[in-house]
Amino acid sequence: MHQTTGFVLSSIMLSMKSDPEDGQKNKDGRMARLVAMFPVALANTCAMYFSNLSMMYTSAPFTQTVKSIVPVLTYLIYKFMYSRQYSRQHDMALLCVSAGVVIASSAEVSMNVLGLATAIVASMCTAMNTVLSNDRTKKLSPLEAMNVMAPYSIAMLLPVWYNTEYDKLMTYWDQVFNVQVFTMLMLHGVVVFMLNAVSQFRNAVVSPVLGTCSGNMKVVLIYVFSWLLLDTELNIYIWIGSTLTIGGGVAYGLLNEGFDIWGILTGTAKAEESDAPQQDSKKSK
Repeated sequence: MHQTTGFVLSSIMLSMKSDPEDGQKNKDGRMARLVAMFPVALANTCAMYFSNLSMMYTSAPFTQTVKSIVPVLTYLIYKFMYSRQYSRQHDMALLCVSAGVVIASSAEVSMNVLGLATAIVASMCTAMNTVLSNDRTKKLSPLEAMNVMAPYSIAMLLPVWYNTEYDKLMTYWDQVFNVQVFTMLMLHGVVVFMLNAVSQFRNAVVSPVLGTCSGNMKVVLIYVFSWLLLDTELNIYIWIGSTLTIGGGVAYGLLNEGFDIWGILTGTAKAEESDAPQQDSKKSK
């Protein structure tokens, strides 16, 4: 539903461009873009599928907390596969992110092995999606990127849906397909479309690790809304873990902007350049 809504909306918006030269900005043909974006679409689709699968076995806050390790996985990909160099303060910042995830996850009352495993797989796919899309989406607008990836996602998810959920849908057809539920599904699809547009824009303009760190800010909001709307039980360990995760993400962002976190904490901060590259997507020399 999300991908179909995104494909329809992006196609309509792209067709409404008034400047005929806009379509010439990307010199690659449609086929070349499809080939280039296939790995991104595969990683993105797997990330969505395993994330939703994880929430079938455990709570949404728990899944999102585990997915807070995405910056760490992205960092490891660049450090060991692309030979990026980072300072010790970067290491400590991401260690806080990891520690926060472990603390919050250990206190989750609804945790089970399958939910944890699928959340970790979703995190790995999200990290790969971030790394792959950072270079490729620079050549496309967010609308073009979503328009190219949506058909891939639909084609990959249809067989899975037919083999795992078709019978269940037929059983509850009368309850699912009514005006109220369908309207909510469409509105949810529009919200996800806007979220994907912002995410594609973010991937194209900021470093992958910084982008995924900023995404961790949603963890606290998810816990708050889950507590307010779903009466999800929260405890001190969840709040401590979330605080460490968010704090580590903020620290990493400041480090990438050239701030000396240790200097700020000790009162000896100097305006120095960060040891890490400003854009993780740049090739190391």
